[in-house]
Amino acid sequence: MKQTKILSGLLVSTFLIAHSVSATALPIPDASVTNSNVKALFTAIASSDPDKLAIAQKYLSQNSSADFAVTMIQNSLSGDKYWRSLKPFSVQSTELAVSNPSKGSVKFSNSSITLKTPISAFNGIYSNFKLDAKGKVKSWSVANNSSATKLSLDAIIYSMTGKIDNATMADNIEFTSGTSYQSPNGNTYIQVLTKNTSGSPKSIYFTGGTYRSADGKKLNATTMPGGCFAHDQIVVIDSNLTGKANIVKKTQGVLELPINSNCNAPWHETRAELRLTAN
Repeated sequence: MKQTKILSGLLVSTFLIAHSVSATALPIPDASVTNSNVKALFTAIASSDPDKLAIAQKYLSQNSSADFAVTMIQNSLSGDKYWRSLKPFSVQSTELAVSNPSKGSVKFSNSSITLKTPISAFNGIYSNFKLDAKGKVKSWSVANNSSATKLSLDAIIYSMTGKIDNATMADNIEFTSGTSYQSPNGNTYIQVLTKNTSGSPKSIYFTGGTYRSADGKKLNATTMPGGCFAHDQIVVIDSNLTGKANIVKKTQGVLELPINSNCNAPWHETRAELRLTAN
């Protein structure tokens, strides 16, 4: 499943690009950190500019693990800018220019890349880059620090299918797409895109969410950013879990998101229960 990409305020575009590779084309072995596509991609990530990351899609192998990871970062940066563009308790724009999130940093060595970004789940040391037959980045290994175990991206990121479990909220919120990432920092990061189908503005709160994994483990989820979203609008919701959830292919879990039935005080909380399945 191809993750949805948010490129600006209210614009959500889904890129469905099919690539064919001949039977004789083979993936390129592990690439050096000096590879031009690798360097350009990580320089774009460190810029914290979602528009530059949209351009950097040309360095990625579509529908690969690397594509999912970079899309998560791009969505987070775009979502952050959108929420900051709104008037308090409103879906109306302030009509003021909104800056990009704070810049990250990237350091290239002979064998690895050290990345710091406002999307803290993706901070770490990157190595063992893999390219597809066209020389585009498809995967890598990542570790929290130089002494930590390297994790293969292919084993820690999953696209998610989902549905709204509770019937009442199914008439108000629609699941669009999702991705989960087992960060090398030890926590799980789940990103979902949801559409407001209620006919009126709703709002998502910053704290109070939970995630129940397939093994019954329950983790708190901080949902960031947050604010109001209008009818028919698709928004990015990032949930940072307090610990590592048991997410493997074909398993299900339930992400409970605290939703306000309007955009004004007092808070009238209801729960949107998203049943997510890892692909």
